[in-house]
Amino acid sequence: MGERRTIHPGGVASGVTYQKDPNVTIKYPMSIPSYIAPTDVYGTARSMGPNPQLNLKFNLTWTISVDAGFTYLVRLHFCEIMNAVSHINMRVFDIFINNQTAFTAFDVISQTHGGGLGMPVYRDFIVFFHNTTESQFLWIALHPNTADGKHGSDDAEMNGLEHCRHFSFAEIRDATNNFDEALLLGVGGFGKVYKGFIDNGATRVAIKRGNPLSEQGVHEFQIEIEMLSKLRHRHLVSLIGYCKEDYELILVYDYMGQGTLREHLYRTQNPPIPWKQRLAICIGATRGLHYLHTGVKHAIIHRDVKTTNILLDDNWIAKVSDFGLSRTGPTALGDTHVTTVVKGSFGYLDPEYFLRQQLTEKSDVYSFGVVLFEVLCARPALNKALPAEEVCLAEWGMECVKRGTIRSIVDPYLKGKIAPECLKKFAETAKKCVEEQWIDRPAIEDEGAEDGGGKFEADTDDDGVPLALENEPSLGFSMRIGSSVSVGGRSEDSSGSALTPSAVFSQILNPTGREPIRCGERRVRPRRGPSDRRFIASNGRRESHPTVRCDEPVIDVAPVVRHT
Repeated sequence: MGERRTIHPGGVASGVTYQKDPNVTIKYPMSIPSYIAPTDVYGTARSMGPNPQLNLKFNLTWTISVDAGFTYLVRLHFCEIMNAVSHINMRVFDIFINNQTAFTAFDVISQTHGGGLGMPVYRDFIVFFHNTTESQFLWIALHPNTADGKHGSDDAEMNGLEHCRHFSFAEIRDATNNFDEALLLGVGGFGKVYKGFIDNGATRVAIKRGNPLSEQGVHEFQIEIEMLSKLRHRHLVSLIGYCKEDYELILVYDYMGQGTLREHLYRTQNPPIPWKQRLAICIGATRGLHYLHTGVKHAIIHRDVKTTNILLDDNWIAKVSDFGLSRTGPTALGDTHVTTVVKGSFGYLDPEYFLRQQLTEKSDVYSFGVVLFEVLCARPALNKALPAEEVCLAEWGMECVKRGTIRSIVDPYLKGKIAPECLKKFAETAKKCVEEQWIDRPAIEDEGAEDGGGKFEADTDDDGVPLALENEPSLGFSMRIGSSVSVGGRSEDSSGSALTPSAVFSQILNPTGREPIRCGERRVRPRRGPSDRRFIASNGRRESHPTVRCDEPVIDVAPVVRHT
């Protein structure tokens, strides 16, 4: 690559960003479903610029900090969207990854096999980073190809790139001791979840292995990656990586040391958790749901909120999990719901959604109201062994609140340990959440974020004497009944720093597309950790990264499945 300098997105010489011409329509071929990346990604691009003489002296480069000793899948997205480049040989360039040639003479129009303008293509590469104590960077560079002198434009362009940690099936087997049943954590519609150890046993993880014979499992695998890859929040479970090898579909998550919330409420050998801790867990889950509903461009509706899908880490921090049934909420201005087939768990299903197939954020609110009653009463959402009027916890809990007899169904462990006003407010919030009509339910809002939810932390002193509330209780709900969720709002992490929806990695299928970082748009970049994945749109404008030098150590690069 000689002495060429670098055009670095976000730097002084940052290339040119542009949007598709008005008459160009993004049209996905049969081999590339629309969930691979949304039209906002393919409808914007960054190129080197209009000066061919200058372009020949530069590379268009992206650099990303990564962790040593791991393998990453790198996905590059391309789509010609300008009428000026509509035929073969009009823009041809080479692709380099970590100082190695990954693709020579890449011609986007040619790769569409006759599809032409507006047809997306993408290419995948596996990149292995050797274990070293030095900082490692993933380095992607594009340069005009002038080998035969026939090309009409000495330019290069890209619409987006992604990277995610990839595990081989052999690594997964080793991490789980060949899927030892002694490490089994649970079983669901997707498949089995195992406790595992990676990084030479230094890191505990949860490994979800899909059942290849389960259509539901495959679909949930696809949705789970799509959702978790574009979300980052303290109260959402974190996706570390994945394995897709032959028929194996495997997801790797952060390990949640305390298991599920349900495991600490009933039908368990675990000791009961105190009221104040239950409140903290509920407040954390509320913040996770608030982020889903307001922290991304289009609200995400979880659709399966329940106590088994609220996980607890070693420090009892609540994290919403299992996004296999999730879907994007209304996208058009003025729409209040999406019409879709009913999915969820009995006992938690929004009755209005069940009857009308109209899904809203308030459907999650209903489910969370059931969770609140479970936390208060320590009993299942459905219990057919009870008298008919008590079988459904949501209905029975609401009736007890109306009658003023809620104390009669409170978890015996908690009796005498909750301040009366706190119990009243908590029960009233749960009741409003499970109102039959969604317009009568509160919206989830991030109230009390600064004080750690302290408004609801009414407990007892060490002698079991109820403490009085100092402030009006709040559990992160707006009690302005019928108010709409403010889509596009901002969420905060535990440190108070702003979190914006960083669309990161979506490996398999994505029914709604990822939340893109659009061309020319600057986003705040969350702090990175070993498990972070990144989706970088063509503008590359997050913050400047040091460019990898040409004399850096050579890293193994191998192209993998070629999709056209």
